[in-house]
Amino acid sequence: MRKAALIVNPASGRSSRKKIDFVLNFLKEKEFEVTCFVTNNQLDAKHFSIKCLNKRIETIIIAGGDGTINEAIQPLIFSNCRIAILPLGTVNVLSKELGIPNSLKRALNLIIEGKEKKITAGKIVLTLSGETRYFLLMAGIGFDAEVVFSNNEKLKKFFGRFSYIISGFKTLFNFSQEEIIFKVDGEEFSGYSALISNSSRYGGNFKITKAASIFEPDFHSLILERNSSIDIIKIFFSSFLKFHPAFEGLQFKIAKEIKIEGNAKIQCDGEFAGNTPCEIKIVPQALTVIC
Repeated sequence: MRKAALIVNPASGRSSRKKIDFVLNFLKEKEFEVTCFVTNNQLDAKHFSIKCLNKRIETIIIAGGDGTINEAIQPLIFSNCRIAILPLGTVNVLSKELGIPNSLKRALNLIIEGKEKKITAGKIVLTLSGETRYFLLMAGIGFDAEVVFSNNEKLKKFFGRFSYIISGFKTLFNFSQEEIIFKVDGEEFSGYSALISNSSRYGGNFKITKAASIFEPDFHSLILERNSSIDIIKIFFSSFLKFHPAFEGLQFKIAKEIKIEGNAKIQCDGEFAGNTPCEIKIVPQALTVIC
């Protein structure tokens, strides 16, 4: 029998005991020997991934949302593990980016029938602590991170993906950020917020950086040079209307390395990740995923 691990976040937006039983029965029928890990606390998914590495389990199936996936993949960068995803979260941006179906049965069939592909990650190193954090979708600096920071699990559980909109409106009219310095592949800019994207999607099916790809070794980055709520609104209306955002005060750069000086909050893959200063680097072929 093939060995696999299932890491489940029961608090994810679309998770339930019935669905997990269905997953376990499906895998058993396909002759997988499955070890099931259920998260209860923060960092459980990370610790379970380390256990899988120590047990030399080749296939790790993550059943949850983007936050659970982000936590689980931290020890798995450059490992020999194959990662499979069952999209049971609130928004499931990564599964959309990878073309993984929202249907649980079809997502399970991909584990059997899908192809292995290498994907790119981003690496954040916090300057003051030396702490390292990887992301697959995006890193947000300033406004974007403030929205994530002010959101909470109760709000997400009750309002789902709309909790980010509620948090966004609250933050929009209270946001105050000191100037930040961005060194983008050595070229210097000053600004107040940034989105450093490794994927085309943002917050679901919105596309702010349309040409970005999780399979390519480059970031597509937007830097807001003005501390302006109007400019933030312009970006989101552009993505809603499916236009590429372009206006005075907005810098768009393709890069492999970005150094950030100043004090601002950071989010990655929809989870709070600390404060700047930091360095963000592209990590090509970081993970093997089944999709």
